[in-house]
Amino acid sequence: MPPVIVYASRVDERVREIASRLYAAGFKVLVRRAGDVDEVVVVGPFGVARGFEEARIVVNQFLASSEARAAARQHHPAGTRT
Repeated sequence: MPPVIVYASRVDERVREIASRLYAAGFKVLVRRAGDVDEVVVVGPFGVARGFEEARIVVNQFLASSEARAAARQHHPAGTRT
């Protein structure tokens, strides 16, 4: 799986929070400094999220749906899902 890339003009607590949540979920995370970016931009398997609030919402939804899919796979052995 390709890494999640976080572009930000400066690395502050909000950028660290987004990156650490993705890393804890098992993603390889690259944080890149980009001087021409006003807000954080997160590029990953969920698409592109621009701005801290949008990035936080998209990451939350993606992680929640990923956890739900993983839980469903755990509770239904292969070939028995309906």
